[in-house]
Amino acid sequence: MLNWIKKALQKLNPRAQEIAANEQKRHKLLHKALDKLPRLRQGGAITDIIEDIRWLIHMLKSYFTGAYQQIPWETVLVIIAALIYFVSPLDLLPDFLPGGIVDDAAVFGFVLKTVRKDIELYKTWLNSSRE
Repeated sequence: MLNWIKKALQKLNPRAQEIAANEQKRHKLLHKALDKLPRLRQGGAITDIIEDIRWLIHMLKSYFTGAYQQIPWETVLVIIAALIYFVSPLDLLPDFLPGGIVDDAAVFGFVLKTVRKDIELYKTWLNSSRE
């Protein structure tokens, strides 16, 4: 199962790099992802990781504003690639089909496992900067 996720994210890497380099495209992607989150059915496969997705978006915003730069570039790109996959209506399982969010949940599950340390470091930094 992980193989298709890795391939999907690798395939999206050039587009992720393009979006990372363009402020308008980044803003549009993050906006689309945030807009999609409340529309997800409660109890679905992705419900448990909605808050984590919000953290990923928040971390990216902090990175691109320059407030927090301790994120490896590879982490930035894999998060952007996952968000591209998430907002795409026609991915492995189109969202309009029953269970169409399951593949999105699998992609984010993989990404969250991959970047968990970066998220925790970001949360620690954010908490210490608020004190």
